[in-house]
Amino acid sequence: MDFDQFGEVFDNVEERRLGQTQTEYKEWAVERLQDYHTTTVTYTGDNNVTYNKTCEPNCSDISVQSIEPVYLPEVRHTTDIQEYTYPYEYYAAGPSRVTAEDGIHQCVHSDTSGVDETYTYCPNCGAIACSSHTKRERLEGEPVCTGCAVTVRFALKTKYFYDEGNLEAFRQEYADMPLHEKAMENKILVAGNVVATLLLVVGII
Repeated sequence: MDFDQFGEVFDNVEERRLGQTQTEYKEWAVERLQDYHTTTVTYTGDNNVTYNKTCEPNCSDISVQSIEPVYLPEVRHTTDIQEYTYPYEYYAAGPSRVTAEDGIHQCVHSDTSGVDETYTYCPNCGAIACSSHTKRERLEGEPVCTGCAVTVRFALKTKYFYDEGNLEAFRQEYADMPLHEKAMENKILVAGNVVATLLLVVGII
């Protein structure tokens, strides 16, 4: 394998040879096969006594014909986005890949991880965050993570902003709003008041 060809693509290339002899690898393989095929069975004898017995194959029951070394590339790269660095590491075997570390599909603010989750990129700080740690920036309407957002309550509801500048801009916008628009900053509260009013009217009638 000509490792020099990878020097133009990767920052660093490390070649690691097999760490043991062929005999040692055969013994290692036999031990793994012994563990895999070892099982514990439960049976009742003629005396109506229940027994547990561990059945383990002997070394002589397992034969390893040959050991063939295989080149397995281990690739690790990192992505730097503003304040955060995201590692990604995998083993490559032709078109197949086995992921060893995935810092992309992982929330920087929690333990949430895995490709089945939903993540959002925060343009404010570069964070990749799960849905629980992603909010809508009030002034610009874009995503912002809870880790960097500036928060203030308007109409008893928390609003999220990229920075103090956006907060002050919205504060002025909020001050100029008519009363009914201010109330709509908390639609749940408005809906609750409407329902309460209707119930009161029905009760009076």
